[in-house]
Amino acid sequence: MPKPRLPRQLFWYVVVGGLTVVVDIGLLAVLHESYGVSLGIATTVAFCTAVTVNFLLNRTAMSSRGSQGLMQHALRYGSLVVANYVITLAVVTTAGHVGDRYLVAKVAVVAGSTLWNFLLYRHWVFNPPRPTSSTQDQVLLAVHAYNDEESVGSPGDRDSRREGLLGGSGATDKQDPGRARQD
Repeated sequence: MPKPRLPRQLFWYVVVGGLTVVVDIGLLAVLHESYGVSLGIATTVAFCTAVTVNFLLNRTAMSSRGSQGLMQHALRYGSLVVANYVITLAVVTTAGHVGDRYLVAKVAVVAGSTLWNFLLYRHWVFNPPRPTSSTQDQVLLAVHAYNDEESVGSPGDRDSRREGLLGGSGATDKQDPGRARQD
């Protein structure tokens, strides 16, 4: 299937990103300010919730493959999430220890990660896998074997060729190698 076009992807990326930011920052503030959850735990819970929302919605917007490639997408997305989480946790908790500016730090991290995430989503995370050379070699080998005259009988023997295509061995004067000898 063709890759969705850039304007469509960019539009939905911004919409999904805005929703993700609201979930992430809103949940962080509510957990830390209203419920007194420690900053590290509140950041982690908010981040994990936002990541789940983001994956599900961005996968739909950035990929035209339906359920195909789900495992690959999830693994690549997970790798990016780990990197984003480490950066987010370091920046937000450092800002929290230096002063009470953790929300400003969170917004700064979100702004930076927004840029690199779009590029990585489009070109790596939700990008269809390229066929490996072994897959290409197998296809070429199968085509070669199918076109091999020996596999479907001698060049002048049409009946033998027809039989070979319909499941017989295609052998003319030879024993069918797939069957036991019946004497």
